[in-house]
Amino acid sequence: MKKWNLIFAVVFVLVSCTKSKSDFMEQEEIIQIKTDEKNHWWYYFSDNGIEEIDLPQNTPLVVEKPWTEAVRISSAATVPYKNCKNSKSEFEAYAVVNRKGLVAFTEENARLFKDDSLFLGNTADSLVFSDDVPVFYFYRSSYFFDESKVSNLEMEKAERPFLVEFDFASKNFYPLVSYKNLGLDKNSDIAGFFWNGKTWVCSSKTSVENGVEFKYFIWEPPVELTKLNPALGGENFYIKDSTEEIYRQLNMPKLFSQAPENLKSILGRIPEEISFYVSLRDESGTSPVSYSQQENDSVPLTAYASSESEKYLIVLFSDGTVYVKINSGKDKNVKAFRLPKLPPEFSYGEFAIAGESLYVAWEESSFYLTKRSGFIKVNLSQVLNQ
Repeated sequence: MKKWNLIFAVVFVLVSCTKSKSDFMEQEEIIQIKTDEKNHWWYYFSDNGIEEIDLPQNTPLVVEKPWTEAVRISSAATVPYKNCKNSKSEFEAYAVVNRKGLVAFTEENARLFKDDSLFLGNTADSLVFSDDVPVFYFYRSSYFFDESKVSNLEMEKAERPFLVEFDFASKNFYPLVSYKNLGLDKNSDIAGFFWNGKTWVCSSKTSVENGVEFKYFIWEPPVELTKLNPALGGENFYIKDSTEEIYRQLNMPKLFSQAPENLKSILGRIPEEISFYVSLRDESGTSPVSYSQQENDSVPLTAYASSESEKYLIVLFSDGTVYVKINSGKDKNVKAFRLPKLPPEFSYGEFAIAGESLYVAWEESSFYLTKRSGFIKVNLSQVLNQ
């Protein structure tokens, strides 16, 4: 079996009960990070960029917006270690910040790189890697997007970008593939995709008079992903029709019994009666693969995944409970700690690791609306050696 070295960012929608469903270890085994300890730092997204704050609830108030339009971390991942150790980049992890830009992480700090011409008019999501280069995609919500607010800020809608890379050398964003390259008109959007490193299987939706039409297709770039030229015409892409069945087979979760052993070693303590869903990334940096355990008719607990690190295998729940399996050194037992408790309507989200620094997204939300957002930085070595 292929060896998997993974970090899992697991975010569960918890149901209130006497004991948290994230407690798979005895309470006395879980280290609690106290708010006055100097092993963590809070940050939020302001109009100027990234600002440090003492607590998330003290962040300046903002107008709530639908999650597709709000400033928030939508996707985060560590650069796959096999590439990171040979990379010329100073950055070890990244997070896509919707409507804002990309945060690049090192063990010491985080830097936000912005591009209003691209981000203000599009929803950004789904971070992947081509070697060690971060790539993500843009789309627009047919329900919430207000085109009038960005009509003077970007190219014609049919020319808008689908895939964009962040070049860590120049610190600039470069469109790789446009919607026009894929033969999609101005009323179409990519609703989702699965990329295996070579082939893209996409679902697009088009607004029509009586509703929305879905289309499924497969395409392969003629050259390596990050060598694509945005000027390439549609005739240079190998595009063919696909089916909903093929798309769903790639994106629907597999049985948890088929999951890699590293994932099972962390989530094996989940009681059998609890249904959950987890997506994870392997060392390829391509689209994550999903697994689920459905034991009853209840709604599965939702999980997100990040990519690998040399040292740590981590599971993170939305209540801030973190499970850590150390992959190197003598101590390879699972340890647990809990991030500072967030106020009601706040939750933790995706994470990435840069060296000994754990960066975890947080946001304030209610149903489909999002308000304030940011991230917490945690020094893993300090916390785990308490």
